[in-house]
Amino acid sequence: MELQVFLSLALILLNVSKFRVTGIVFDYDILKWLEDNGPAEEVHPGHRSGSLTWQDGDTYWLFGGETYDETLGSVKLLNDLWKQEVGTRKWTQVHDASSKPTDEMPVPRQMGSACGVSGLYMVIFGGVGNQDQFLLDTWLYDFSNKKWVNYSGNHTDSNDSVVTPAARADAATWCTHDHMIIFSGAYEMGMLHNDMWFFSLQKFKWEDTSVSTEAGDNGRFTHLLSGFPQPRTGAVTWGFKYGGIYLFGGNTKQKEFHAHDGAGYMSDLWKYDMTTRRWAFIQGRSHSGPRQTSSVGTVGIPLSSNKPGCRHRAASWSDTGDGLWMFGGEGLVAPVESKNGGYPTQLLKDFWYFRLKVNQWIFVGGRTESGRSETVERLPPARILSLTFQEGNDFYLYGGKGADDRKKHGIRGDIWHVNENAIVYWPQHYSLGSVIGMVILAFSLVFVLVVTTLFARKKFLGLGVRFPRVQYSKLNQTIDP
Repeated sequence: MELQVFLSLALILLNVSKFRVTGIVFDYDILKWLEDNGPAEEVHPGHRSGSLTWQDGDTYWLFGGETYDETLGSVKLLNDLWKQEVGTRKWTQVHDASSKPTDEMPVPRQMGSACGVSGLYMVIFGGVGNQDQFLLDTWLYDFSNKKWVNYSGNHTDSNDSVVTPAARADAATWCTHDHMIIFSGAYEMGMLHNDMWFFSLQKFKWEDTSVSTEAGDNGRFTHLLSGFPQPRTGAVTWGFKYGGIYLFGGNTKQKEFHAHDGAGYMSDLWKYDMTTRRWAFIQGRSHSGPRQTSSVGTVGIPLSSNKPGCRHRAASWSDTGDGLWMFGGEGLVAPVESKNGGYPTQLLKDFWYFRLKVNQWIFVGGRTESGRSETVERLPPARILSLTFQEGNDFYLYGGKGADDRKKHGIRGDIWHVNENAIVYWPQHYSLGSVIGMVILAFSLVFVLVVTTLFARKKFLGLGVRFPRVQYSKLNQTIDP
């Protein structure tokens, strides 16, 4: 009896042990990046990087960006407007800039901010234009009238002073249903803004909600003590989840706008609470000192030791659950300064997933700084300044600056697709303490059952009904019937 009970409980424990403690199971037959250029058609934006984009449900809007002009034999900035129906992957050019006066539409640019109101209009702000001119204009594209409206001089306070963010590019940007939010960004060469602005999509007005007005030492400040992130460019952003918006990484030492020096690259993750209007540090390396390259444990396991390396200008998506996804960007070759000074960088092609419920990173696969490659087949080429859109949990990666299979760098025009539904099973999350507790409880139950059974048997033998002894003897005579 005791053995049967013990074996039954052991079998239960064995089944429980099949659950990964905090694990996630991917179906890698589904989790594959596939090159997906949509229907074969001549009308499309072509090669792009750094475009101003906004997704309105199933419609994806794209303005400007940088491309390569084969006629000129060089790159150039654009100011045309496109939209794509995500479900059919069909592109339509909404506004052609070739014959429009510059006072009737935004000038060519890249790395600006864009949001909008569903079905009504799209708003863009700032960016960097030709000759690296940093811009501070705010424009609205009216869908019904099919024209641009300049709102740059329409933001004044009670003293008739213009209230608008200063010129900037490569700022962190978020879109909510009623605001476009920007944080930091670069101006001039090597200078970073230390402010945060909200643009009301109903009132068409800017509101300065800066977390600090003092930023010594070229824009850096004691952010952890003050409770907000350092100013930066090229941060990864994710939209509204669990009452807040999120920011990761970026470059806090923009020595030169187009330079590739990782001395200021970060790997910190922050949340901005939309109710309290306060920043909260979640995790990562968030202070000055040695930069961090990726730390990777077992694929699919959210461990505290899992850390994406510092980077900027990576691609990001938010799934329909509690996940924040990130691909690539530009990171470090090594977390130490080179002999010639500076921190050499490289383009990355690693794929990461942050689960908000457990506040831990999961390495999905890809190639990290050390060259480690795991499970995910046929990754997109490494890149920065790519464009992203999604259809539910189907993620798309479009264009950007990077290298092709021949390691030739340039502006790309490819579109890649991955299905996040490859997460086929997420076991219940157990902490290490709870697992130990369950094991102790199980063995305690076994002990109690064994002791109870032995005690009951002893009581039965000791206090049961006693029968008198009966002696039998052999009969020596036969009884006739």
